[in-house]
Amino acid sequence: MKKTLLILVLLAASFSKADSTTNSIDALVARLDSSALWQNGLAPIVELSSNATPYEVVTAAVSKSRLTPDPVRKFRITESRAVTLRGWRGYAALVDFEPGKKILLFRYEPGGGRSLWWTRFFDVPQEAEPIAPANGASPRR
Repeated sequence: MKKTLLILVLLAASFSKADSTTNSIDALVARLDSSALWQNGLAPIVELSSNATPYEVVTAAVSKSRLTPDPVRKFRITESRAVTLRGWRGYAALVDFEPGKKILLFRYEPGGGRSLWWTRFFDVPQEAEPIAPANGASPRR
């Protein structure tokens, strides 16, 4: 009986944790997938080889982009993985820096004898942000 109760408690805890936050990259992909216009806008091109690591691509994209009035010197990639949007296959990285977070979409685009990565930063969708309690306690995780 105790073993069954423990298993039920652990299952309930895992489901409540999964439901309490939405993955930022999944939320962005769902939002962008509803429109073909998401590729429009500033998209800095990064010149790196096809075997560049996500960290190398993000570092180059951060240095080329004007994310803040002052250059971003420190950042952290909290998640990076492959994504697909309307047939577009590439990668997404959740980048944490001061004053906030952004999601970088990027993919390698060979051509013209050059090694190029298409990059574009997006704001983290609001529905993916943790819910802040009214009493000032820390957000649910």
